[in-house]
Amino acid sequence: MLLVVRVPLLRQTTELYKQDKKMKLLKGELCYIPQDVTLQDRHTAAPSGYIRTIKPQAAVIIDELSNAWLKVFFQGGEWYVQKNKVYPMNKEEMDVNQAYRGM
Repeated sequence: MLLVVRVPLLRQTTELYKQDKKMKLLKGELCYIPQDVTLQDRHTAAPSGYIRTIKPQAAVIIDELSNAWLKVFFQGGEWYVQKNKVYPMNKEEMDVNQAYRGM
């Protein structure tokens, strides 16, 4: 079974976030990672590994490290991503019943 998230809602989220910078990225919540964002295995030194998203993805926020970096759980591991590259997901996007299911 394939679960497809409706992209227009994700676009609305990014637009709302750009309009309201007060939206918080909270520990334990999902965040939206757009296409072509780089996640690194370290944020303080030169990274030895990285992942670049080829399509929009979701990750769980583990911790806020500074004003610039977040630690996220993504694809089975802990990664670091720049805070200005990700967006909070709204409640409509997290509701599986709202998603289109196709095969």
